[in-house]
Amino acid sequence: MENKVKINEAFTETYVVLNRLNLYNRIPDELKKLIETNYDANYKFSFDKEMPLFNQINNDITRNLLTYIYTTYINSNSKVSEYLENEINNILNGDNNN
Repeated sequence: MENKVKINEAFTETYVVLNRLNLYNRIPDELKKLIETNYDANYKFSFDKEMPLFNQINNDITRNLLTYIYTTYINSNSKVSEYLENEINNILNGDNNN
């Protein structure tokens, strides 16, 4: 049951981040449906674009999901791409303390 909660929180965090970055509409409808089906409306998560993304996310499932979405669907917008690319590079380089 704990894993189901973590998965639902990951979908909620992903939903919030993508919407705050105005990227939610750039993902396929099937993925939106999956996110919305597993979204937990009772779980509150806020995202501040001024803070490093992965300093705000402790859930590994969220990190993996956002990385997948970025590499598969989003990396065509240079400004957003640069933001997310920097976040991913920080993770790969082990620097999570921006």
